[in-house]
Amino acid sequence: MDAQDRLSYLAFHDPLTGLANRTLFRDRLSATVDGSGSAGHGIGLLFVDLDDFKVVNDSLGHASGDVVLRAVAGRLRMCVGEAGTVARLGGDEFGVLLPGDQALIELLGGRILGALRRPFDVNGRPITIGASLGAVISGPADPRLTADSLLRRADAAMYTGKRRGKGGLVVYEPGTAAALGDPELPRLLAAALHAGDGGGLDVHYQPIIAMDGGAVVAVEALARWRHPVLGDVAPDVFVAAAERAGLIDTLDNLVLRRACREVAELAAGGTVLDLHVNVCARRLCEPDLEAAVRAALVDHDLPGSRLVLEITETSWIPDLARAVEAIGRLRGLGVRLAIDDFGTGYNTLAQLHLLPVDIVKLCQAHTALDGDGARLEALCGAVVSICRSLGLAVIAEGVETPTQAGALARLGCQLGQGYLYGRSAPLAALRSDPVLPISSPAG
Repeated sequence: MDAQDRLSYLAFHDPLTGLANRTLFRDRLSATVDGSGSAGHGIGLLFVDLDDFKVVNDSLGHASGDVVLRAVAGRLRMCVGEAGTVARLGGDEFGVLLPGDQALIELLGGRILGALRRPFDVNGRPITIGASLGAVISGPADPRLTADSLLRRADAAMYTGKRRGKGGLVVYEPGTAAALGDPELPRLLAAALHAGDGGGLDVHYQPIIAMDGGAVVAVEALARWRHPVLGDVAPDVFVAAAERAGLIDTLDNLVLRRACREVAELAAGGTVLDLHVNVCARRLCEPDLEAAVRAALVDHDLPGSRLVLEITETSWIPDLARAVEAIGRLRGLGVRLAIDDFGTGYNTLAQLHLLPVDIVKLCQAHTALDGDGARLEALCGAVVSICRSLGLAVIAEGVETPTQAGALARLGCQLGQGYLYGRSAPLAALRSDPVLPISSPAG
């Protein structure tokens, strides 16, 4: 290969893995899109994002990370073979261009997930990561079909999978996530966040009940969005868009302020409830979270002891030491911290040891108690026992049947949340529900 050929090769290939790079992949995708209508065939696209790859770089160094990336590329080539084009899109993201055949997409997607779950050998040390996959399948008749829209849809589907717990394949479905394929969504969301009336953004609440009596003792605040043109936008859709567009802090703050106001108004009328609000774990390392929490409590005269900040366990905390210090300052305001979706992320028991949290919310995978009931009960009971020994309150998520609720209560879960007790609704609707007795928590 002469110098000119070498330069041409490097312009269109990733030097680390030898795969096609983003430029070549997009060119091939655009050509496929342009020819799909006349050829009468569809297009399939897989977006592959490695799970917890940052942990490898941070703990073992970038040289070890490069070893893993080269091995990932090799496994992707083996899985796909001659069926499609594999590319490294950047960082720990890969793309696969395939024919628009759903059976083929699901077959290769499952094969890739299995291949990437197997440990990687890094200097004699086994390293396990896994991946989350997003897929999009488009027919030739789609008039909005462009290379960029396909990439956005596949990326959005992958990100939806990340939020559901990682390690799976999510196929883009226009009926449930169409807004993510709309390039205008970030702009519309930004406009809604800055509108004086909330731009259709609202806060609904799901009850959290005491397992020993069934009384509502707390509510979790959840963002909802009804856009005048898009209609009801699914939370997975607009929250993912907010995170990708750098709007998640603004959304979190809107929910925090509005929820503190509404729960404080409820307390002024004699009904006192604890309030759970979700925040991005990354913000524990940033001073603006403390300022936002302090302002919301002071502005609405809500005691800090009534507020619980829920951090999603699967979220990455970039500086654990700073996060611990921030939690200490928040607890100085009376605010408590909860780990949400416990059991779905990385190094779960280590988080209980290192983070000074007050509450653990068990994910539905631990509380379902179906299938092999004895094994699941033993696992759930062990986790509850560990939490109780550490002085942590336990909330069982995903409670759907009275039998399940009874079993969880016997295992030691003090609090429960799920469809058995009610779906999310405006606070006024929750308060007027005759089925849900509301009881002020102690303190």
